Amino acid sequence: MKLFFTLPGKTWFRTWQNLLSAAFAFLLINTAAAQTVRTAANASQLNAAIAASNPGDTIIMTNGTWTNVAINFNAIATAAQPIVLRAQTPGKVILNGSSSLLFSAPYLMVNGLYFKGGALTTGSIVRFNSTNCRLTNTAIVDYNPPSTSTSTSSGAGVCASAGSCSRCGTRCRGAVRPTSCCSGATACGARGARGSA
Repeated sequence: MKLFFTLPGKTWFRTWQNLLSAAFAFLLINTAAAQTVRTAANASQLNAAIAASNPGDTIIMTNGTWTNVAINFNAIATAAQPIVLRAQTPGKVILNGSSSLLFSAPYLMVNGLYFKGGALTTGSIVRFNSTNCRLTNTAIVDYNPPSTSTSTSSGAGVCASAGSCSRCGTRCRGAVRPTSCCSGATACGARGARGSA
């Protein structure tokens, strides 16, 4: 009994096998492209990695001190394939000076950053300008205004707008706030007094 009928010059089985092979190769290529890991060692590499990212990608910031880096995380992601920006080792990527983080598009996730010893005169250390973003395992420590007379109530804060934060915390000079960094707490030095709780 013959299981496959003959097409002109080929069997149906051979045609089906070729189609399956082509489909499998297409899926492998697209899956690999959708989950690229990019590594950045400085601000220009980080900006290039963000610009080149596709849904499902991961961007790794290398361990070290990053000074005056304003991260505008604006990559295009999806609910099914968020883009992750993470520290190479949680707590070992230290952002200082006037460094800040801005979520500018949905479905972005940031993990493991450590804001330490910096100061902003305006704006927020972390700002969510989009929905469905998440900040995890991130600490903000001793990020105070450079002057005790600087008021942060005009917009400089720990986090602004609604976003999802988990396992984050802030500590001002002389005070610890082990709460979510987006719980509405203002930046260290709010009310014009450095280190106020």
